[in-house]
Amino acid sequence: MAAIAGYARVSTSGQKDQPLDMQIERLRNAGATEIISEVDSGRKDERTKYLKLLQKVKEGLYEGAIFTRIDRLGRNANEILNSVETFKKSGAYIKVLDQNIDTSDPRQDYFLLTIYAGLAQNESDKLSERVRHGWDYTRKLKKAVNPPFGYTVLANKYVFDNEPFICLLEDKPPKGEVFEGRSRYEVAVDAIEIFKAKRSLNSTVREINRKYLYACWQRGRSSKLINDVDINLNYEEDSGKRNKR
Repeated sequence: MAAIAGYARVSTSGQKDQPLDMQIERLRNAGATEIISEVDSGRKDERTKYLKLLQKVKEGLYEGAIFTRIDRLGRNANEILNSVETFKKSGAYIKVLDQNIDTSDPRQDYFLLTIYAGLAQNESDKLSERVRHGWDYTRKLKKAVNPPFGYTVLANKYVFDNEPFICLLEDKPPKGEVFEGRSRYEVAVDAIEIFKAKRSLNSTVREINRKYLYACWQRGRSSKLINDVDINLNYEEDSGKRNKR
């Protein structure tokens, strides 16, 4: 008997709305025998694991697939409908928990999915519009928000974050002694220098992992740091080119 896939996806590792572990539990409770999960935005085409799931559906390796929400198939209506067509042609069913859709039930058909696909895209478009208006309003007020790693906000201005944050492994204080670590600003400068020398994000991450006491880092901070390293480096390179002209 073919397996029943359960697909879980979040756009960020820290997503509070239907986190990954909650989705997985719901999928298993609904009868999924094989769980496929990934962290990726539904607006991107790089959903590698989901595309592999569709390929297995085409090969007849899945009897059906279970999703928590319709937008797990993608927030673009065309993408969702293309997925639906793949399942339909392969004779596999789709079960969507939040919308109470189950195409294995003879009383239901794929027509409902086409309606929900349009509603999902409409909601996504509204969300994008709300986010855009929010950022436009913030820029209009010239408010300092979401400071890059190494900075903090003080009196609505970006300033260097010099609060102790992390220490080198070799400088780890004995238990009970005062922690006198490096600040986020110092770590950011160090990371940029490492990146300049290695010219590789992956190598920079490995070096930061090797060098610092990672237990002090916030979850997910490493990718945020490297993104800011990349941005800061590009800014420095652009500034250097301008100064040479």
